[in-house]
Amino acid sequence: NQAQTIADQVVLLERDLARPPAKRRRPPAERLHMIAQLAEAIKRKPIEEPLDREKGVHSEQANALLQETANRILQDWLDVRTDNPTAVSYTLSATNEDCIAVNRLWFKMVVENIIENAVRFLHEEPSPRLEIGTRRVGNMIEMTFADNGPGIPSDRQSLLAKEPIIKGPDEPGHGIGLFLVRLVMETYQGTIRIENNTPRGTIVTLSFP
Repeated sequence: NQAQTIADQVVLLERDLARPPAKRRRPPAERLHMIAQLAEAIKRKPIEEPLDREKGVHSEQANALLQETANRILQDWLDVRTDNPTAVSYTLSATNEDCIAVNRLWFKMVVENIIENAVRFLHEEPSPRLEIGTRRVGNMIEMTFADNGPGIPSDRQSLLAKEPIIKGPDEPGHGIGLFLVRLVMETYQGTIRIENNTPRGTIVTLSFP
């Protein structure tokens, strides 16, 4: 979880400080900035229940849970973005029997991070669009979030869900949100995949067992 990630970063910072400057993996300032971002995320999105594979976890109908959660989040965002609203559509191909085992609070945090990243960058697009979908792929239930925004540079795509990205003070989005999403998905034995949309934009796919 976030607290453990902060503790891990503190350990890495201590190890870096023990090395000669030329052999440090990252400048100490970057580590400190990363820790500060993680702490700020906890303050912004407090979760009362601990992230655990079993505690608070229930079997939920995938389509209903995703649509209900996304609608609530989108309502908050679209209410304050009336000048250039994002067109949102759903393609729910999973069946009513397709369920996922999650904690609703942590699931909301996952969906919220993905939608916030998408809508934040779509605001400057002439015809912003977000397509949300579900489907069964083998033994997994996939949830997809496809936008037509500016996309994510290829050098960042491979890192976004693996570690927090160090950003400039005025650079929006893509800091640690998707990294936190990965931590939650791994707890529920799922995965997150990030790829380019066609002809432009980004597709984020969550896979649940």
